[in-house]
Amino acid sequence: MPTKQKRRASSLPVFKKYLRKLVLPSSSSAHPFITNNPIISATLTLTLFLRCLAPSPDNFGFVSELTSVNRISEGLHFARIKDAVFVSKQPPLLLLFYDFVLSNFPLRLFNAAVDALGSFALAHLFRLNAAYEKLTEESTERVMDSRTQPHKITAKIMDTDYALIIGTAYFANPISIAIGCSPSTQPLIQLLIIISVVFSLRRNIPASMTALSLSTYMIWWPLALLPSLLLTLGRPAVPQEPHRPKLSPANTAIFGLVIFTSALALLVLVSSYTISPSHPNNFEWPLCYYHWATFQDLTPNVGLYWYFFTQIFSRFRTYFVVIFNTLPGILVAPILIRLKEIPTAATISLLALFNVLAPYPTFGNVTFSLLFMSTSPRTLVRLRFISVFCLIALPVPSILMVVFWRMWAIEESGNGNYVYFQQLAYTIFAGLIALDFLSASVSRVKALKITRKPSSKVKQS
Repeated sequence: MPTKQKRRASSLPVFKKYLRKLVLPSSSSAHPFITNNPIISATLTLTLFLRCLAPSPDNFGFVSELTSVNRISEGLHFARIKDAVFVSKQPPLLLLFYDFVLSNFPLRLFNAAVDALGSFALAHLFRLNAAYEKLTEESTERVMDSRTQPHKITAKIMDTDYALIIGTAYFANPISIAIGCSPSTQPLIQLLIIISVVFSLRRNIPASMTALSLSTYMIWWPLALLPSLLLTLGRPAVPQEPHRPKLSPANTAIFGLVIFTSALALLVLVSSYTISPSHPNNFEWPLCYYHWATFQDLTPNVGLYWYFFTQIFSRFRTYFVVIFNTLPGILVAPILIRLKEIPTAATISLLALFNVLAPYPTFGNVTFSLLFMSTSPRTLVRLRFISVFCLIALPVPSILMVVFWRMWAIEESGNGNYVYFQQLAYTIFAGLIALDFLSASVSRVKALKITRKPSSKVKQS
């Protein structure tokens, strides 16, 4: 017992020193855009030129009907006509925000700035998550059996500036560049989701819940991340700021739920009087969520739902609309129950599965999921070979999908079935990676429980 206490006492100052360096980095290499590495510097410089000079890609793989700025312009046009029915398919505050952005800044420059903030936030997320994993699991991993112990590559990842690589990959990957050059709101949605997870790790309840409410206001599905973020906010071992008092998990969940509900209710209330207070249909704008949830404007995209709804009879449509909307929500409770010890991994797993099952996906959804997975190194090293195979295979259906779509929709010399076959392969590969990450997270929790069980029995005896 004394040796264990000495060990714990000696490890606390080391962790505090590591955490201080993590949260308040003093070296320039800690920032994802300040580095002495010539390869990364050249990559970032080339990315900036591409984001400013590349033509806007006119392709269904980079912009969906849900994230298109063209729909925002259409909504603004109808909102300014006094006698017109309010037919906007986007929330009013989002319309006004992008009206301000489009009238004052080039959209691709705004998206580049948003992606730069997102890369910095994702790098910071890796540092916070890695610090928490090191605090709670490193001592247990030392006494693990060789069959359950993670690969030694974890220590190498922690020694290198892996956060710099993640931040650069988020900003400089070709999919992010193409989406940033497109008329899309997806970069802003992804930034808000990253910010909500980062502040949940730092136990900043108001900031985390406000960011999540903003992303839920833009599109509805981030609402499913609320339980996992409340678990992250309530776990006792999260590194805390000195001035922030610690609440019990139950009080944290109640406080977070109140802030999230209040922020979302305030957005809804302000939206009802934003466009035109005297408009006869100013309270009908929430129908935009109903429009997206019932798949009324489901055009060809990277997902599978559009093809499915073209093949079924109209009398079965309502049944499958209910099924497809409730399917992602059904996954929340089992995943949270199984991964309650590591709620950040649960958030990443839910995010990856939702992006696969999304009705209006783009290539950016899967790319965002892959980069989010890389922020959990102790789960990442437990992935099997199937994930590596699927990751290598993903570009093949992606390229063929774009080629066949162009032949079908633009040149009119192809067939929609060929596009669907590539989308099916793309979804299967992305789904296998998401399921493998979930399986690796479950294996990680199981290994920790098996290793900690004998020690708890010894303490009781």
